[in-house]
Amino acid sequence: FSGNGMWVWYLNKSEGGDLDAIAARAKAAGIRTLFIKAADGTTAWSQWNSALISALHQRGLQACAWQFVYGSDPAGEAAAAAAAIGQGADCFVIDAETHYEGRYAAAQTYMTALRAAIGPAFPLGLTSFPYVDYHPKLPYSVFLGPGGAQANLPQVYWKDIGGSVDAVSAKTVATNRVY
Repeated sequence: FSGNGMWVWYLNKSEGGDLDAIAARAKAAGIRTLFIKAADGTTAWSQWNSALISALHQRGLQACAWQFVYGSDPAGEAAAAAAAIGQGADCFVIDAETHYEGRYAAAQTYMTALRAAIGPAFPLGLTSFPYVDYHPKLPYSVFLGPGGAQANLPQVYWKDIGGSVDAVSAKTVATNRVY
């Protein structure tokens, strides 16, 4: 999770899906890790597979999967995450937002099942809202607690939030410091 990374939602909409062009653009920008969407809830995305991971590795890039989660079927979501990781991911990021607010038991089920499948040391990250204090019902303490993710990757959309990069980043760091 150190260094610069680039997030990809739809691979085919990034340089038309041309991996050589994606790698060239990433390297020109100092990017060493691509975070590519691998699952939405319990549904695997076909763009994430072992051939893609191998191709990115051959181009000198790390390949990390990410999944948007809902909390309505946490065991199924954990199974989808474990399957994505099993393809050869270098790391994995859980994207938990509004749907998971107030779902502490679901978050615990998800994390317990996921860690049981992938082990305690595999690199996991959580990406969510930048300001923890605006979302007190999101189970940060479960996702980032013991047996949870080792990295907190808040989504800092400073333009949407309406502040300068420095101001929004400073508040994000301050409110996320506990995690």
